[in-house]
Amino acid sequence: MNAHDKTRVELGELVHDLTTDSLPVSPTKREIEAQVDIAIDAILAAGYRKPRTITTAEELDALAEGSVILSNDGEDSAQKDGEGYWYLWGGDIGLCSEEINLPVTVLHEPDPS
Repeated sequence: MNAHDKTRVELGELVHDLTTDSLPVSPTKREIEAQVDIAIDAILAAGYRKPRTITTAEELDALAEGSVILSNDGEDSAQKDGEGYWYLWGGDIGLCSEEINLPVTVLHEPDPS
């Protein structure tokens, strides 16, 4: 099971526990909506954030050194070096932003400190 699937299972269990176990047998719409709000708050508190999607070479150029991206198909990831090139994991050839197939998802952005 990959990390995405594990996260999905964990979130599913969280939502299940916060909704179905707390609701009466025949809940009202208001009771369901209240439990959904509780589940959403718990998911956000657990650290979920929608991944950032990059769609242009200019956005790639703007990412800081050390940023890591994932290809749209989930097959390749690359890290940006100090000169603005992207290196695929396990590769030794740097790609410029225009050579990256877009869109990509940002997996990591270093702290700006």
